[in-house]
Amino acid sequence: MAELGLPVLVKEARSEFHAGRHYVRDERELGPLCAGAVFPLLVQEAVTGEEFAAEFLSGPGSTVAWPVASLGRLDERCAPGRRVRVAPAAPPAGARRELEAVVRDLERAFAPRGPWQMDFAVTDAGRLRVIELNGRFGGVSNMSWACTGLDPHAAHARAVLGRHPGPAPAAHRVALELPVPGEAVPPPPPPGTELLLFPGSPANPGPRVGGFHRCVLGVPPGREEAARDWLAALPPGTLPGPWQEAAARLARGTAALRITPGGW
Repeated sequence: MAELGLPVLVKEARSEFHAGRHYVRDERELGPLCAGAVFPLLVQEAVTGEEFAAEFLSGPGSTVAWPVASLGRLDERCAPGRRVRVAPAAPPAGARRELEAVVRDLERAFAPRGPWQMDFAVTDAGRLRVIELNGRFGGVSNMSWACTGLDPHAAHARAVLGRHPGPAPAAHRVALELPVPGEAVPPPPPPGTELLLFPGSPANPGPRVGGFHRCVLGVPPGREEAARDWLAALPPGTLPGPWQEAAARLARGTAALRITPGGW
Protein backbone atom coordinates (compact mmCIF):
# COMPACT_ATOMS: atom_id res chain seq x y z
CA MET A 1 0.00 0.00 0.00
CA ALA A 2 2.80 2.41 0.84
CA GLU A 3 4.33 1.92 -2.59
CA LEU A 4 0.99 2.27 -4.37
CA GLY A 5 -0.26 5.29 -2.46
CA LEU A 6 -3.78 6.45 -1.77
CA PRO A 7 -6.49 6.63 -2.96
CA VAL A 8 -6.80 3.05 -4.24
CA LEU A 9 -9.51 0.80 -5.61
CA VAL A 10 -10.05 -2.42 -3.65
CA LYS A 11 -11.91 -5.27 -5.35
CA GLU A 12 -13.24 -8.38 -3.68
CA ALA A 13 -12.72 -11.66 -5.57
CA ARG A 14 -16.44 -12.23 -6.06
CA SER A 15 -18.30 -13.65 -9.02
CA GLU A 16 -21.09 -11.06 -9.01
CA PHE A 17 -20.85 -8.58 -11.84
CA HIS A 18 -19.31 -5.30 -10.61
CA ALA A 19 -19.88 -6.29 -6.96
CA GLY A 20 -17.42 -5.76 -4.14
CA ARG A 21 -15.75 -2.56 -5.37
CA HIS A 22 -14.47 -0.15 -2.72
CA TYR A 23 -12.86 3.24 -3.21
CA VAL A 24 -10.43 3.80 -0.33
CA ARG A 25 -9.34 7.38 0.33
CA ASP A 26 -7.20 6.86 3.44
CA GLU A 27 -5.99 4.33 6.01
CA ARG A 28 -9.06 4.85 8.20
CA GLU A 29 -11.30 3.41 5.48
CA LEU A 30 -8.92 0.55 4.73
CA GLY A 31 -8.92 -0.93 8.25
CA PRO A 32 -12.64 -1.76 8.56
CA LEU A 33 -12.68 -3.09 4.99
CA CYS A 34 -9.83 -5.54 5.63
CA ALA A 35 -11.29 -6.57 9.00
CA GLY A 36 -14.62 -7.50 7.48
CA ALA A 37 -13.34 -9.06 4.26
CA VAL A 38 -14.71 -12.49 3.41
CA PHE A 39 -13.15 -12.73 -0.06
CA PRO A 40 -9.52 -12.19 -1.15
CA LEU A 41 -8.82 -8.54 -2.00
CA LEU A 42 -7.17 -7.00 -5.03
CA VAL A 43 -5.68 -3.53 -4.55
CA GLN A 44 -4.98 -1.32 -7.54
CA GLU A 45 -4.26 2.28 -8.39
CA ALA A 46 -7.29 4.54 -8.66
CA VAL A 47 -6.77 5.80 -12.19
CA THR A 48 -8.44 8.80 -13.78
CA GLY A 49 -8.67 8.63 -17.57
CA GLU A 50 -10.38 6.64 -20.30
CA GLU A 51 -10.97 2.91 -19.93
CA PHE A 52 -10.49 0.44 -22.78
CA ALA A 53 -10.76 -3.32 -23.25
CA ALA A 54 -9.34 -5.80 -25.73
CA GLU A 55 -9.93 -9.52 -26.27
CA PHE A 56 -7.36 -12.04 -27.46
CA LEU A 57 -7.24 -15.66 -28.57
CA SER A 58 -3.81 -17.27 -28.36
CA GLY A 59 -2.54 -20.48 -29.91
CA PRO A 60 0.88 -21.94 -30.58
CA GLY A 61 3.02 -19.10 -31.88
CA SER A 62 0.22 -16.62 -32.55
CA THR A 63 -2.29 -14.33 -30.87
CA VAL A 64 -5.43 -13.00 -32.53
CA ALA A 65 -6.72 -9.66 -31.25
CA TRP A 66 -10.22 -8.26 -31.64
CA PRO A 67 -10.53 -4.47 -32.05
CA VAL A 68 -10.02 -2.35 -28.95
CA ALA A 69 -13.23 -1.11 -27.33
CA SER A 70 -13.60 2.16 -25.46
CA LEU A 71 -15.58 1.79 -22.23
CA GLY A 72 -15.78 5.52 -21.54
CA ARG A 73 -14.18 7.79 -19.01
CA LEU A 74 -13.36 6.58 -15.52
CA ASP A 75 -14.54 8.87 -12.79
CA GLU A 76 -12.57 9.59 -9.64
CA ARG A 77 -13.71 6.28 -8.14
CA CYS A 78 -12.92 4.18 -11.22
CA ALA A 79 -16.59 3.17 -11.23
CA PRO A 80 -17.92 1.53 -14.41
CA GLY A 81 -21.22 3.39 -14.17
CA ARG A 82 -23.86 3.29 -16.88
CA ARG A 83 -21.63 4.21 -19.77
CA VAL A 84 -22.21 3.94 -23.50
CA ARG A 85 -19.40 1.79 -24.90
CA VAL A 86 -18.08 1.57 -28.46
CA ALA A 87 -15.80 -0.48 -30.71
CA PRO A 88 -13.50 0.00 -32.47
CA ALA A 89 -11.56 2.66 -30.60
CA ALA A 90 -8.10 4.04 -31.31
CA PRO A 91 -6.09 4.75 -28.15
CA PRO A 92 -3.47 7.51 -28.38
CA ALA A 93 -0.39 6.48 -30.34
CA GLY A 94 1.89 6.32 -27.31
CA ALA A 95 -0.52 4.17 -25.33
CA ARG A 96 -1.06 1.96 -28.37
CA ARG A 97 2.67 1.27 -28.57
CA GLU A 98 2.72 0.50 -24.86
CA LEU A 99 -0.21 -1.88 -25.31
CA GLU A 100 1.55 -3.73 -28.11
CA ALA A 101 4.67 -4.03 -25.95
CA VAL A 102 2.65 -5.37 -23.00
CA VAL A 103 0.99 -7.99 -25.21
CA ARG A 104 4.37 -9.10 -26.58
CA ASP A 105 5.79 -9.35 -23.06
CA LEU A 106 2.81 -11.41 -21.90
CA GLU A 107 3.20 -13.76 -24.85
CA ARG A 108 6.91 -14.26 -24.13
CA ALA A 109 6.53 -14.61 -20.37
CA PHE A 110 3.41 -16.78 -20.14
CA ALA A 111 2.77 -18.32 -23.59
CA PRO A 112 -1.01 -17.96 -23.17
CA ARG A 113 -3.32 -20.52 -24.74
CA GLY A 114 -6.98 -19.91 -25.39
CA PRO A 115 -9.03 -16.76 -24.71
CA TRP A 116 -7.91 -13.88 -22.54
CA GLN A 117 -8.90 -10.27 -22.02
CA MET A 118 -7.38 -7.03 -20.81
CA ASP A 119 -8.95 -3.94 -19.29
CA PHE A 120 -6.67 -0.94 -19.34
CA ALA A 121 -6.81 2.79 -18.88
CA VAL A 122 -5.12 5.65 -20.66
CA THR A 123 -4.42 8.39 -18.15
CA ASP A 124 -4.90 12.05 -18.88
CA ALA A 125 -1.13 12.19 -19.39
CA GLY A 126 -1.42 9.59 -22.17
CA ARG A 127 0.13 6.65 -20.28
CA LEU A 128 -1.22 3.11 -20.24
CA ARG A 129 -2.25 1.49 -16.96
CA VAL A 130 -3.33 -2.16 -16.95
CA ILE A 131 -6.46 -2.63 -14.81
CA GLU A 132 -7.30 -6.32 -15.22
CA LEU A 133 -6.10 -9.44 -17.02
CA ASN A 134 -8.59 -12.31 -17.24
CA GLY A 135 -8.10 -15.80 -18.62
CA ARG A 136 -11.38 -15.64 -20.53
CA PHE A 137 -13.25 -13.46 -22.94
CA GLY A 138 -14.73 -10.44 -21.21
CA GLY A 139 -17.74 -8.18 -21.19
CA VAL A 140 -17.07 -6.68 -24.62
CA SER A 141 -17.58 -9.92 -26.59
CA ASN A 142 -20.94 -8.73 -27.88
CA MET A 143 -19.28 -5.63 -29.30
CA SER A 144 -16.38 -7.66 -30.70
CA TRP A 145 -18.89 -9.87 -32.52
CA ALA A 146 -21.04 -6.99 -33.79
CA CYS A 147 -17.99 -5.01 -34.88
CA THR A 148 -16.21 -7.76 -36.84
CA GLY A 149 -18.88 -10.34 -37.62
CA LEU A 150 -16.71 -13.00 -35.93
CA ASP A 151 -18.00 -14.22 -32.55
CA PRO A 152 -14.96 -14.63 -30.25
CA HIS A 153 -16.59 -17.60 -28.52
CA ALA A 154 -17.22 -19.34 -31.84
CA ALA A 155 -13.59 -18.70 -32.81
CA HIS A 156 -12.49 -20.26 -29.53
CA ALA A 157 -14.68 -23.32 -30.16
CA ARG A 158 -13.08 -23.77 -33.57
CA ALA A 159 -9.62 -23.43 -32.02
CA VAL A 160 -10.49 -26.15 -29.48
CA LEU A 161 -11.38 -28.37 -32.42
CA GLY A 162 -7.96 -27.73 -33.93
CA ARG A 163 -8.79 -24.95 -36.39
CA HIS A 164 -6.73 -21.77 -36.23
CA PRO A 165 -8.95 -18.69 -35.86
CA GLY A 166 -7.19 -17.03 -38.79
CA PRO A 167 -5.87 -13.47 -39.04
CA ALA A 168 -6.93 -10.78 -36.60
CA PRO A 169 -10.57 -9.94 -37.38
CA ALA A 170 -10.98 -6.49 -38.88
CA ALA A 171 -13.75 -4.12 -37.88
CA HIS A 172 -16.23 -3.46 -40.66
CA ARG A 173 -18.77 -1.44 -38.69
CA VAL A 174 -19.10 0.49 -35.44
CA ALA A 175 -20.58 -1.42 -32.51
CA LEU A 176 -22.35 0.97 -30.12
CA GLU A 177 -23.43 -0.65 -26.85
CA LEU A 178 -26.38 1.14 -25.24
CA PRO A 179 -27.48 0.59 -21.63
CA VAL A 180 -31.27 0.42 -21.73
CA PRO A 181 -33.17 0.46 -18.43
CA GLY A 182 -35.72 -2.09 -17.28
CA GLU A 183 -37.66 -3.96 -19.90
CA ALA A 184 -37.48 -1.13 -22.43
CA VAL A 185 -36.75 -2.10 -26.02
CA PRO A 186 -35.54 0.59 -28.44
CA PRO A 187 -37.53 1.12 -31.63
CA PRO A 188 -36.42 -0.62 -34.83
CA PRO A 189 -33.05 0.65 -36.02
CA PRO A 190 -32.62 2.68 -39.21
CA PRO A 191 -32.26 0.78 -42.49
CA GLY A 192 -28.77 -0.50 -43.14
CA THR A 193 -27.96 -0.88 -39.43
CA GLU A 194 -28.61 -3.78 -37.06
CA LEU A 195 -29.79 -3.77 -33.45
CA LEU A 196 -28.64 -6.84 -31.51
CA LEU A 197 -30.38 -7.62 -28.22
CA PHE A 198 -28.54 -9.52 -25.49
CA PRO A 199 -31.11 -10.08 -22.73
CA GLY A 200 -28.99 -12.46 -20.66
CA SER A 201 -30.25 -15.51 -18.80
CA PRO A 202 -30.52 -16.77 -15.20
CA ALA A 203 -27.26 -18.68 -15.75
CA ASN A 204 -25.45 -15.65 -17.17
CA PRO A 205 -27.10 -12.41 -16.02
CA GLY A 206 -24.12 -10.22 -16.93
CA PRO A 207 -25.87 -8.30 -19.73
CA ARG A 208 -28.78 -7.50 -17.34
CA VAL A 209 -27.27 -5.90 -14.26
CA GLY A 210 -28.45 -3.09 -12.06
CA GLY A 211 -31.75 -2.73 -13.89
CA PHE A 212 -30.11 -2.31 -17.30
CA HIS A 213 -29.60 -4.54 -20.30
CA ARG A 214 -27.16 -3.76 -23.10
CA CYS A 215 -28.17 -3.86 -26.73
CA VAL A 216 -25.63 -3.25 -29.49
CA LEU A 217 -26.27 -1.09 -32.55
CA GLY A 218 -24.13 -2.08 -35.54
CA VAL A 219 -23.47 0.90 -37.81
CA PRO A 220 -21.61 0.33 -41.11
CA PRO A 221 -19.81 3.15 -42.95
CA GLY A 222 -22.22 5.60 -44.52
CA ARG A 223 -25.01 5.07 -41.98
CA GLU A 224 -23.64 7.28 -39.20
CA GLU A 225 -26.03 10.17 -39.76
CA ALA A 226 -29.03 7.84 -39.83
CA ALA A 227 -27.86 6.28 -36.58
CA ARG A 228 -27.36 9.71 -35.00
CA ASP A 229 -30.88 10.76 -36.02
CA TRP A 230 -32.20 7.52 -34.53
CA LEU A 231 -30.45 8.23 -31.24
CA ALA A 232 -31.86 11.76 -31.18
CA ALA A 233 -35.38 10.41 -31.71
CA LEU A 234 -35.29 7.79 -28.92
CA PRO A 235 -38.16 8.19 -26.45
CA PRO A 236 -37.18 9.95 -23.22
CA GLY A 237 -35.86 7.49 -20.65
CA THR A 238 -34.62 4.94 -23.17
CA LEU A 239 -31.02 5.78 -22.27
CA PRO A 240 -29.71 6.68 -18.78
CA GLY A 241 -28.01 9.81 -20.13
CA PRO A 242 -28.51 12.37 -22.91
CA TRP A 243 -28.60 11.05 -26.46
CA GLN A 244 -25.74 13.41 -27.33
CA GLU A 245 -23.45 11.27 -25.17
CA ALA A 246 -24.27 8.21 -27.26
CA ALA A 247 -23.83 10.24 -30.46
CA ALA A 248 -20.38 11.35 -29.30
CA ARG A 249 -19.43 7.73 -28.66
CA LEU A 250 -20.69 6.81 -32.15
CA ALA A 251 -18.48 9.54 -33.61
CA ARG A 252 -15.52 8.13 -31.66
CA GLY A 253 -16.06 4.68 -33.17
CA THR A 254 -16.58 6.09 -36.66
CA ALA A 255 -13.27 7.96 -36.47
CA ALA A 256 -11.45 4.81 -35.32
CA LEU A 257 -13.02 2.76 -38.10
CA ARG A 258 -11.61 5.23 -40.65
CA ILE A 259 -8.15 5.25 -39.09
CA THR A 260 -7.63 1.50 -38.80
CA PRO A 261 -10.15 -1.30 -39.24
CA GLY A 262 -8.37 -3.33 -36.58
CA GLY A 263 -8.87 -0.69 -33.90
CA TRP A 264 -5.18 -0.69 -32.93
